[in-house]
Amino acid sequence: MIREISTAYHFPSKLLLFGEHTVVFGSRALAVPYPNYFGKWSICNENSISEKKILNDFIDYLIDNCNQFLSIERLLVIQKSVLFFESNIPCGCGLGSSGALCAAIYDYCSTEKTDLIVTKNQLARMENYFHGNSSGLDPLVSFTNSPLLINKQKDIIKCSLPINIDNFFLWDSNIERKAAEQIGIFAQKMKLEDFKQMVYNDLIPLSNNCINAVLGKNTKALIESFEKLSRFQLENLDFLIPKTVQEYWRKGLESKEYFMKLCGAGGGGYFLGLKNKPL
Repeated sequence: MIREISTAYHFPSKLLLFGEHTVVFGSRALAVPYPNYFGKWSICNENSISEKKILNDFIDYLIDNCNQFLSIERLLVIQKSVLFFESNIPCGCGLGSSGALCAAIYDYCSTEKTDLIVTKNQLARMENYFHGNSSGLDPLVSFTNSPLLINKQKDIIKCSLPINIDNFFLWDSNIERKAAEQIGIFAQKMKLEDFKQMVYNDLIPLSNNCINAVLGKNTKALIESFEKLSRFQLENLDFLIPKTVQEYWRKGLESKEYFMKLCGAGGGGYFLGLKNKPL
């Protein structure tokens, strides 16, 4: 007997605090659930016809490409039912709207319990439908509803955040973007030796310093490392930062009132900021 899908459970969006783009090239990453935005299963109405069509197209893809670990029977239950995935997570903004959907389907349709690494890889295969080359981290955060530390993709740890992150904030660029395009641009640049060396020698260590500061409860080091990361991204990853965002970004660096960084793929959507004051 197939269990019913719960319409009560919320699958949260996520904030990738550190590790955007580089996590798929083996760097560390730290991501947290962001329950202000979430998705859940709901009953279709006349206003959700287009969402149901998108869901059914996605399930067709999953049946063809992910049937090794997803139950086709349960996928068809979703497809033939009056359910759709209702979400208030803004699409194309870097908060994991597709990740929450993948987590919800995986929660109902996965055929076996696995460790976090395998689960992440399976979720990545699902989310490739939307992003072309997903790390699987977004849906994994939504699925586990827990902060996650990834150590070079070989080790994933559920963790608590020993530091207050209330001084982090989201800044909406009001520019829609497709994550797959930005991921593709970054991947192409990684084929250039100078850019690749810059990423491994400079960007990844800066990101790791921020992660170490958060986990080590060192607020002073976090602010200092975040400022350095902010300057680096503005100078070297400007192709992922729209001009209007660069203006706001630069004002923060000049005033030292706040510092900005990418939030997800970049190119638009939300960007992540840190206020320069005691945490």
